[in-house]
Amino acid sequence: MEKFTFLNGIYQEVHEKSAQVKHILSENGYAYAYGFHNNDSIKANGVFVTEYYPIPVFVVSGIGDIGIDIHNTWFEAALPKEKALRFDYTKILGFYDFELYGAIHFLVDLYSPRMRAPDIVKNIENSGDQDFHLLFNFGESLDAKGLLEVISLFAA
Repeated sequence: MEKFTFLNGIYQEVHEKSAQVKHILSENGYAYAYGFHNNDSIKANGVFVTEYYPIPVFVVSGIGDIGIDIHNTWFEAALPKEKALRFDYTKILGFYDFELYGAIHFLVDLYSPRMRAPDIVKNIENSGDQDFHLLFNFGESLDAKGLLEVISLFAA
């Protein structure tokens, strides 16, 4: 019963955030699929670790994925190389906590916080990957406004 109580305490918060995301997406007219996924790789204190436990993930049709972890809510968009090269990084630099990595070489960071937009584009050009992921971290709290702003960057 101790493990049950412990896990339920953690997952109750995840469940409540999931309900908020469902409401946000529905209220704003976004179609989505919903499920639980495990084995994500995340960066914790600069080191990649595997999450063996399942987390709720919303696949927002044609836009990207929203994940709700025990320590972070995130949005991730997948971009083919040409789209990643044309993306306006000035819209997100200094405004959002984000990561950029290739689909194949996902353990290689293509962005670090002090980079400028031309440096990011150069890293994409020099990458052997043909598809890229932009992942936005929102931390433990659910920032509905920020989440909707980021989704809107990829909704067009």
